[in-house]
Amino acid sequence: MTAGAAQATPAGTPAAFVEKLDPSGNVAMATYLGGSSQLNWGTSIQLDSAGNIYVGGATYSFDFPTTAGSYLPQVLLPAWAITPGGFAAKLSPAGGLLYSTYIIDTSFSFNAAISVIPDPSGGVYVAGVGGPGFPVTTSAPQPCADSQNPAVVTHLGANGNLIDRTYFGQSYLTSPFGLALPTDHSVELGASASGNSGVAAALAELDFGDGVTPPASCLSSVVLNAASFTPGVDSGTGMPAIAPGSAITLTGFGLGP
Repeated sequence: MTAGAAQATPAGTPAAFVEKLDPSGNVAMATYLGGSSQLNWGTSIQLDSAGNIYVGGATYSFDFPTTAGSYLPQVLLPAWAITPGGFAAKLSPAGGLLYSTYIIDTSFSFNAAISVIPDPSGGVYVAGVGGPGFPVTTSAPQPCADSQNPAVVTHLGANGNLIDRTYFGQSYLTSPFGLALPTDHSVELGASASGNSGVAAALAELDFGDGVTPPASCLSSVVLNAASFTPGVDSGTGMPAIAPGSAITLTGFGLGP
């Protein structure tokens, strides 16, 4: 690892790493990035005009290196998850850690932070796979989960703080594969949508609005938890069917005070 690197030695293996080569192929900057679990890996990397480095990835570590003031410096696991999920980090050109945060807390850690793209203000958009009950912001163009494994797009500010977050997708699994920035406050998302009819590609422009006017209240069509399930699979959703009379948990947006 090089001088000024965020992490000189791996806390666990395998560890994510970031490395920069000079025009001759020599190592100009290198750093590890990970916690003490056996799984830490990077899935996306981008640069801004100043040479800062934005990294998205997945981790099973509960001690991933994060920074104070970022969105999620500590892990918050939802009911369905057993691992921390994803992370987003910003490094200086010398490899120093500018900010780092847990970002996607879902059991689909391999799809945790598939794509990142910096915004003009030093923040970053991160796209990955989420699940029902995921917290979104009042600026979300899709505030409710309409499938079991929707895409989640998160916008972080220059300090790694949360600005915007939304769901996207109605297929059983919506997996992002690319992001672009058409305007200052919207993002274009490319994704694959998997369902009973197969796999299709989707392209959407997500406008996060003014951040003040909330979207309409909604109830997710996905059951988060149920006391019992009947044998077999529901033909419409591909999920286990719910037993009549069982207690279930649903999620939504704008349902409480």
